[in-house]
Amino acid sequence: MKLITIYLFTLFNFNASGQEAEKLNSQGKVYEQDYRFKKAIKLYSEAIDMEPNNANFYLDRGLLFLKLERPVEAKADLAQVVSLDLQNVNGWQAMAEYFLYKEVPDSAIFCVNRSISFDWDNKNQVKNLMIRADAQMLRGKFPLAYDDYIEVVKTDSANTRVLRNLAYTLYHMDRDKECIHYLKKIAKNNPGDTESLINVGYSMTQIGMFQESMEYFNTVLEYDKGQPYALSNRAYAYHKQGFDDAAMKDIKQSIGNDPKNSYAYWVRGLISVSKGETKKGCKDFKKAEKFDYREDNRKTIQDSIEKNCQ
Repeated sequence: MKLITIYLFTLFNFNASGQEAEKLNSQGKVYEQDYRFKKAIKLYSEAIDMEPNNANFYLDRGLLFLKLERPVEAKADLAQVVSLDLQNVNGWQAMAEYFLYKEVPDSAIFCVNRSISFDWDNKNQVKNLMIRADAQMLRGKFPLAYDDYIEVVKTDSANTRVLRNLAYTLYHMDRDKECIHYLKKIAKNNPGDTESLINVGYSMTQIGMFQESMEYFNTVLEYDKGQPYALSNRAYAYHKQGFDDAAMKDIKQSIGNDPKNSYAYWVRGLISVSKGETKKGCKDFKKAEKFDYREDNRKTIQDSIEKNCQ
């Protein structure tokens, strides 16, 4: 009788501990949604301390670490998820996102394929295909990326990020008409979204559609006549069409509204170099490099410096 009593007492404590850990983890999610990340991490950690074999607790904390760009801690937690539960679909998917963040596409594809193999009811199919497509694009395997993006679009035809990446993929496959089709679809789906309109126009300039891109920059400037990124992008389109006076007017206004707009300095540098004013252009290229924060822009700026400023 004493043994049975001890067993029941232990079982009760185990269940109570599990319930309390679940409560802490749920509270952590609430704090995360409120952007109170330190408190969320604290509660996730307390839940893990109480239930160290619960893979989902590690998953929640690991995803938050990834969101906060703390990759070392994220990797440790996410590895623990799949160690505790080898068939954890969300765990493998999160590991794939981690490797995508670290720009290790082969590992991302391995992990996402593991997630797909355990996703028997296809609940995670769309997100898995998005991740795999992004990884294939990072590898430069554009036809493979295209296949996955197309499958995603069949289910989620209004996803701006997917449509943009699909357009980018088609551009690299020299399928410009299809590329523009999806860019225009983004603009149609987001008529009042100035960021999307600027991105559509920018993408058009990257494939030489300078006149067509003007429509999108002008639309943004109808909403906000001083929008610095619309102005600097329109300046580039003007420059490529030979209208440097109009371009310089836009650049002056763009820099006046945002003195750290790296793209505006880069475009002004291009105009100066085209006029034979190389020193002046190089000064702007170096300003552009100083203020730039996007990796893709940085390479373009550095290429301009290497070409003109040695």
